[in-house]
Amino acid sequence: MRVLIIGGDGAIGRALKDRLESRQDTVFFTTRRSVPAHGNAVHLDLASSDAATTRLPQVDVAYFCAAITGFAACRNNKELGERVNFFVPSALARRLAGAGSRVVFLSSNAVFDWSEPHVPASREPSPRTEYGLFKAKAEKEFSALGSVASIVRLSKVLRSDDRLFTGWINDLNQKKNISAFSDHHLAPISLAETIEALVAISQSPDSGMFQMSGARDISYFDAARRLASLTNADPNLIAAVKAAESGVPANEIIRNSTLDASRITALTGWTPRDPLSVIDEVFRDRAGRAAATNRV
Repeated sequence: MRVLIIGGDGAIGRALKDRLESRQDTVFFTTRRSVPAHGNAVHLDLASSDAATTRLPQVDVAYFCAAITGFAACRNNKELGERVNFFVPSALARRLAGAGSRVVFLSSNAVFDWSEPHVPASREPSPRTEYGLFKAKAEKEFSALGSVASIVRLSKVLRSDDRLFTGWINDLNQKKNISAFSDHHLAPISLAETIEALVAISQSPDSGMFQMSGARDISYFDAARRLASLTNADPNLIAAVKAAESGVPANEIIRNSTLDASRITALTGWTPRDPLSVIDEVFRDRAGRAAATNRV
């Protein structure tokens, strides 16, 4: 199978590329580097004025992984956020679909207002942030492409090099105090299970809307306490603080991030996991990678 990953520089794009290549698929991927070092790399900067007309290879499936995901980044530069998260992906998807490719768009639980848990896929989007709005607008464009398009809404995808969690672990190991939000929530899924679901979706005759999240929400304070337990650190080093009292805009505070993932479960057999077990897995993966690096 010939596959294109738009956003090959990102964590999901890199992991997806590795997984597809392990299946002996021919994988093309976009990069913002001006001189790609790989023969199957395609230079593409979604922020550039000519991005929508970039020449792309003929493929069976195209994944749209690239995005500006930061709420603040989209809030502070709405024009750029809308271009990268909506205008250009939509234009490229229309071209690819017209050439016979299936398209898979990675979206977010931010298309909803986080007012209730386990939101069904059929619920109309109700975004509270600019990022969520741009994703919701892109979803509409991809849905209009019909049976060649799949949309995958994700909760927080947790990986072993997550910047926030890595920073916390380093600070806890050095017996430094950290602060974590007690009113801001996540229902994480691991990078590994996300990749497996994306591969399965591209192989399935089914299309349309899919959703993935953890089984329940925990606060970032809960997550930090779990990391303290895993690192044998003093939990008293962690202070619970309110996002609402720390300068986070009210519309960017996540209260419920879980999604109804029943369609993914029916397709793959995967079931949402408890967020603490996801953190445990990612921590073990991080420790394993560190040990392997030290042996080299």
